[in-house]
Order: sequence, then C-alpha cells, then structure tokens
Amino acid sequence: MDTIGPLISNILVLIALSCFVKILTTMSIFRYGLGLRGIGFGLVVVIFSFGISWLVMEPAISKAGGVRQIASGETVSDELLEGTFKPFVQAHIDPDVKARLQRYRKSLHAERGAELEEDTFSLLLPAFLVSELKDAFFLGFLFIVPFFIIDLLVANAILVLGMTNLETFVVAFPLKLLLFFSVDGWTLISERLIGSYLL
Repeated sequence: MDTIGPLISNILVLIALSCFVKILTTMSIFRYGLGLRGIGFGLVVVIFSFGISWLVMEPAISKAGGVRQIASGETVSDELLEGTFKPFVQAHIDPDVKARLQRYRKSLHAERGAELEEDTFSLLLPAFLVSELKDAFFLGFLFIVPFFIIDLLVANAILVLGMTNLETFVVAFPLKLLLFFSVDGWTLISERLIGSYLL
C-alpha cells in the first residue's frame, strides 16, 4: 500500500512530462473524424497512443532507470526530473508560448518578478502542455480534413439523390476506411507523430 501513492505520482509525472497528452489528443480528434465514437475503439486509441509514446520516450525512461524503477514505488527524484525529463520538455516548448506564460507569471508575482527563474517546472510544465496541445490540434486538423471532405460530398450526394432516409455515416464510413487503408494510414500517422519529436 505504501508504494501506491508514489507509483501514481510517477505515472502522473510521466504523463505530464511526456508526449502522451499530445498523441492521445491527436488520436482522439482522428477517431472523431473517422466516425468511430464507441468505447471499444476509444480503448484502441489509448493503447495506440501509449505504444507510440513509449517508443518516443524510451531513451528518457531508460535513463530514469527503466520501467521497474518507475514502478518500484520510489518517487521520481529531482535529479531525474532535472537531468532526464527537463531537457525533453525544453526541446519541445514553443518559445512564443513560453514567453507569454512568463509574462503572465511575472504579473502574478509582480512584487518579486525580477527574481523568477525561467527554467522552473512551474513555467516549463504549462508551457510544454500548451505547446503540445497546439501541435495536437494542428495534427488532428490535418488528419480529419480528408474525412470531413468525404462527409460533405456524401451528404450532398444523398441530398441530390433524394435518399434522405439513408444516414451519411453508412455511406461515408466505408469510403473513409478505403481512403485510410489506400494511403497506409496507420504508418503515416505513426511517422508523423514520431517525426514531430525528432530533433
């Protein structure tokens, strides 16, 4: 029981300081565009996001002592945060986002604004998460545009043909799948997500 608290804390640290938030958000938008909104495929999206995140974060996780160290119940040390996860976070922060949040932070601490450091996790974490979400929504938009076009064309075709009793999803979903598999969609998505973390 004593290890549960630190274990949960370690998992939350990994989620917040890794690429998982971005990948899961992107894949959730993709799932919505494809039209699969059931719980079953939602689980698939989470597992897929976890697998890609593991691949991207494997060097940092190995440096932190591997999965056994994280699951051992020992709280992630400041040394690991500073030496392992901080460089990853800093490398993937949008400078504009960081600068804006730093200005807001100085306003909130106006009485000691000059003393605030720029490389503390109180600034880096929100800047990293905002940057990741910006990228996630951009990638998600790129992924769902073709599906939106298919939905639009199918809806217009159904309207022109007067088949108003036929649901758009019934016709559009097979076309979306055909498009997705014809371009090897899973590979393209994986490469795009992983490539966004290559420096």
